[in-house]
Formats: sequence, C-alpha cells, structure tokens
Amino acid sequence: MFSAMTGDAGTEISSVAATAALLDAALDQMALVIAGTRPDQLALATPCTDWDVRALLRHMVGGPHLFAAMAQGQKVDPTAPQPDRLGDRDPAAALGDARGALETALRQHPERAARLRPIVAVESAIHSWDLAQATGQVVRLDPVIAERALALVRERLTPAARAGNTAFGPEVPVGAGAPAYDRLAGFLGREP
Repeated sequence: MFSAMTGDAGTEISSVAATAALLDAALDQMALVIAGTRPDQLALATPCTDWDVRALLRHMVGGPHLFAAMAQGQKVDPTAPQPDRLGDRDPAAALGDARGALETALRQHPERAARLRPIVAVESAIHSWDLAQATGQVVRLDPVIAERALALVRERLTPAARAGNTAFGPEVPVGAGAPAYDRLAGFLGREP
C-alpha cells in the first residue's frame, strides 16, 4: 500500500486516508459510469466474458452489499451466487443505496475497513472500466484512479494469490507506456 501521499495542500496523508480517498473516488467514478449506461445497452457484451452489461451492473450493485457484510464480520462466500439487488431498479439509485450500506459498515468497523477498502477500490475501478468499455464511456475514466488501483493490486495480487483464483485470469502483457486502465486491465487478466 502507499506509505504516504501528498495531498492538494502539500501535506502528507497516511496510507489509510489515501486508500479511503481512492475508494471514494473509485465509487464516484463507478456511479458516473453507471449513470451513463442506457437501458438499450443492457444486453451488450462486457470484458467479463460471462456477463453482459445487465449482469455486470447486478454485480456492481451487489458488490458493496457483499463488502458491507464482510465489514460487519459476517461469513460470506464471495464466489457463491449473490442476491439480485438490482432487479428492475434504476442502477444509479441502487448503487447509491449499496454505497450507503458499505460506507456505514466501513465507518462502524474501522479495523476491517482498513483491510477491505483497497479491495473494494480495485474492484470498483476495474468494473468501471469493464462497464465503460462495453458502453463506450472510456473517456469518463480518471487515469489517476487506475494508477493507484494498479499500485495496490500489484502489491497484493502475488502469483500465489492469483493461482486458482477465478476472479482474475493470467496477466495479459501490456506495454509500460499504455494508458493506466489498459495496464490495470491487463494485470487483472483482461484484454485491453
């Protein structure tokens, strides 16, 4: 994780604060991309080969609820089928509710929040890219979020952790000069 970062005013902020800020920015970005998704795009394919846009939206709305349960200390299996928290609701409104549940749980359980925030930030960043790719919204993505998410995931997703993990494929080689989101996607096994 980041040992320290410089804030706008030139002050040092801790890695916990930096990761919290990254999570907020990644969730804001995810909300923006979800809000920019049209109903006629729900059947489009996504970089997540098993999911169309609707299934990806379901996952993006359900994920914060899953992480909220983890923050509360509940035993959850992230690989098990999750309840459909989207249904026929507006995806942006459903994400707003999910984000509220997540933020409440993280605030109430700071010890677990420190462990979960980086995971949720990376998840939010990469799924924003997935949805943006599928719906043609790539220009809306903030490369700083991708750079910071990539730094976090490079530190945490070791070859041993990647082995047998169905959430990530083998790393796809991407040039060092490629855009930040392409490098993040490649590291997580997606074809940019």
